[in-house]
Amino acid sequence: MIIEGESQKMRNALKDIVETARALAQNKSAVLLFFVTYVALLATLSLFILTREATVKDLLVTLITMIAVPVLFCLLQAMCVTYLSTAGVVELLKESLAILRKLVIATIPFIVIGLLTYVMLGMIETRLSPGMSGRRLGTFTQGGESWPHVLISAARLVIFGMVLPLASIHIWIEARRLDLRQLLRAIKPIMARAFALRSVEIYVVGFALFGILPYILKSVRAPTERAWLEISLLGVQLILALALNLVGWVLTVGALQRATLATGQCDE
Repeated sequence: MIIEGESQKMRNALKDIVETARALAQNKSAVLLFFVTYVALLATLSLFILTREATVKDLLVTLITMIAVPVLFCLLQAMCVTYLSTAGVVELLKESLAILRKLVIATIPFIVIGLLTYVMLGMIETRLSPGMSGRRLGTFTQGGESWPHVLISAARLVIFGMVLPLASIHIWIEARRLDLRQLLRAIKPIMARAFALRSVEIYVVGFALFGILPYILKSVRAPTERAWLEISLLGVQLILALALNLVGWVLTVGALQRATLATGQCDE
């Protein structure tokens, strides 16, 4: 009975992904808006990274892009939690802009928590590594990393690869219907729903789409003796990986919202 129950939950998770994919495929205007926003985000982020603070103009560009990157990111997330219930691109953009301010404010604590966690894990790794340098994992890893390094790396993967993103997604979903004060009061049940089994299963399937598959796609190298062909193939691989990254993320957020609605936890 337990195995059958777990199997049914996994089928529900896959069903949520498939039904969300069908809904997204039928909303071509939303797909186009997603890609336009995504390209704008990547371009702005690249400009922010490449701009050197040498002149007043460079400082101004840096300031503008520093503001634009989080705004575009939160706009993309707002679109992710609204596209399933909107009919056209105008309505999608209008509703997304309406909740943009709440998503920006709700995302700030996760950024702070992420930065603090990253710094703390780095400090812990630095303190533990010298004292345990004698214990090696040469049997399991090529570089013979120490136990602290492996454990800290695993903690980073779990925290930044699952815990923070999954919690953030459910906060964004609820931010659409709740004001900030109500959101703060409901943080405990929201986190309980975020890490419920069905939610985790959907995220794991989605992670394979927006995380693992794009990484594999970018890592594959086709042997060729022509430099121009190799560069062209690399460019195509990068474009496909970025597109898959976007589509996988949009499907994951949409499927999590669909699952929340299906369990009666989110009353739109």
